[in-house]
Amino acid sequence: LKLFAKTLALRIAKHLPHLVHSDQVGFIPEREGRDNTIKALNILQVARSQHRELLLLSTDAEKAFKRVDWLYLEETLTHMGFGPRMRSWVLSLYTSPTARIR
Repeated sequence: LKLFAKTLALRIAKHLPHLVHSDQVGFIPEREGRDNTIKALNILQVARSQHRELLLLSTDAEKAFKRVDWLYLEETLTHMGFGPRMRSWVLSLYTSPTARIR
């Protein structure tokens, strides 16, 4: 099961930079968390130089994937252009994560 999941992840990974907004840096090849830190510092500097009030909000989506609506995930994968076979494979990993070798 882990090998299958890794294979799917590698197939999808090459498309992620084009599918995921540039502000999302987690788990995207060639993106780093410090990119958003630098962006936040730049925004803070501009706000201070213009004497503007600013609110920065940081959120953590810990274990968020366990709360995903599977129909929404399938619709999102469809909207992003993934075919029926790939959608089926991805959903099968999370809706019935078991494997059997005969």
